[in-house]
Amino acid sequence: MKIKLLYPLLCLLLFCGCQEEEPVLPAPEPLPAGSCLVLEEQTATSAGAASVKYSYDDLGRPVMAERYREGSLLSTSNYLYDARGRLEREELLTAGKNLKDYVVYTFNAKDQVVRYNQYTEWYDSSLLLAHTTTCAYDTSGQLITVTEYDIRSNKPAYASAITYTYQDTLSQITAEVYDQNKKKVKTMTLVYDEMKSPLAAVPAFRATVLTPGFPHEHNIKRCTVQDAGGNTIRSESFERALTYTAAKYVESSTTTYLEGGKTTASYTYQCL
Repeated sequence: MKIKLLYPLLCLLLFCGCQEEEPVLPAPEPLPAGSCLVLEEQTATSAGAASVKYSYDDLGRPVMAERYREGSLLSTSNYLYDARGRLEREELLTAGKNLKDYVVYTFNAKDQVVRYNQYTEWYDSSLLLAHTTTCAYDTSGQLITVTEYDIRSNKPAYASAITYTYQDTLSQITAEVYDQNKKKVKTMTLVYDEMKSPLAAVPAFRATVLTPGFPHEHNIKRCTVQDAGGNTIRSESFERALTYTAAKYVESSTTTYLEGGKTTASYTYQCL
């Protein structure tokens, strides 16, 4: 009887001993002292006022962003992280808290975003894969190409691309935009300051900001956009005047477009 009882126990011990140990993932690190978290961004244009309010977890990672227009809630974004502290999923909810779409991020061994898939609400309220975007980097880790694909008949179809080139000082970046026919349609020249952007202290959140200049941590102070013929696109080109906090984060900005439009923004922070 004892032999019969010991045999399955021995098998269990042997089975457990042969299993591979799961790799220990590095724990997410809290933000260093002196970092500032943006709590609210307020903007104003001729169309009215808008704002975004951010909430964070104990590690200083944004977990929610609420967007308002004229005081009314428009939408909410939730941010979910993996065991390494990388942003793996971003959810967009309506004012009624219904899931509208979501984005899933994929990273390489260097924790750089290499792909993200966007799932969007369909006519029957189901959420289907609508777009996939890939990101390529040079040997120094700078983003050089972002390529977007539309999903057609469950297959990716090339839609557009942006390529980036950098000055040695990183104070100026050139972005070239290509359409679905792989024809260059515009060129953007971006000039930066040397101060901190509102989200400079939030590396995980910064991974989602695949906009001209990503992954720059500073602020655009001038943007010149030209079409394929070299003509300036006045509705997209602008000059930006900036003021800063004592901690060197942008405090306010006034963006003036060459065509005459103007946008103002101000930021409220909590510093650690």
